[in-house]
Amino acid sequence: MEKGTKIALVVAASGLAMNKYQASKVKGDKTYLESDEQQLKMLGGATAVLGLASAGIIQFTKDKPKARKVAFVGLAGLTGLFVFGLFMAIKKMT
Repeated sequence: MEKGTKIALVVAASGLAMNKYQASKVKGDKTYLESDEQQLKMLGGATAVLGLASAGIIQFTKDKPKARKVAFVGLAGLTGLFVFGLFMAIKKMT
């Protein structure tokens, strides 16, 4: 396993840990998350997904540098479209 894959997996694990920690707060005394806690939960989930995707890209394109570049550009494009979609949804809600 390459060094980049290991780093991406550590990033994904830390994002998942942050997501699960914020989600565990709901099971305690609180029945909902505050705005900043909800944002941290969403950020943790996004970090976990992007970290796993990056680890997969790095691992499966070991000896194909052009394919790796294309895959990362595609991942960035999908991420940008997702963020744009979130902003449009928020705009419609207000």
